[in-house]
Amino acid sequence: MTLEKIGNTELHRIQSEKINPYKDTIPIFIKLENQNPTKSIKDRMVYHIVSKAKEQASEQTTFVSASSGNTGSSLAYICKLLNFRCIVVTNTKCSEEKIKVCREYGAEVIVGDSEAQPDSDEHYQNIAVNLAKSNPNYFDLNQYENESNTETYFQTLGPEIWEQTEGKIT
Repeated sequence: MTLEKIGNTELHRIQSEKINPYKDTIPIFIKLENQNPTKSIKDRMVYHIVSKAKEQASEQTTFVSASSGNTGSSLAYICKLLNFRCIVVTNTKCSEEKIKVCREYGAEVIVGDSEAQPDSDEHYQNIAVNLAKSNPNYFDLNQYENESNTETYFQTLGPEIWEQTEGKIT
């Protein structure tokens, strides 16, 4: 397990005429984000946000995130490697497999009611927000509103694609 494996995933041009009948004139590329450690593009975003936050974090910092799956496992993985405590808040629609993965990486998992209204304190996103507000040592990733989420892709994915296509992407 290593953080250096996040990003720099392979880029492949689709050569199949079945998928792209215009392959000779209109190239389609795919980025193999399953090469990230948790098999998800979310590793990029989580690592970026945690890296920025850890500049002000202490040994007591606990990272909290609302997640329906992939962000949670990415956060649990990264926190394990960086020795931070982690709480993933999900809902009852999240698969048992994803919850199990988070726990295997050492995360505490809180499961909120998937039927809770978005403005309810029982909604999984609000549980995460309220947890972070209740403890000064908690840091909420807040992936839905955190500007560092989109910043991640400007700083990593975009430049990778540009480099891998030798600047020939439009």
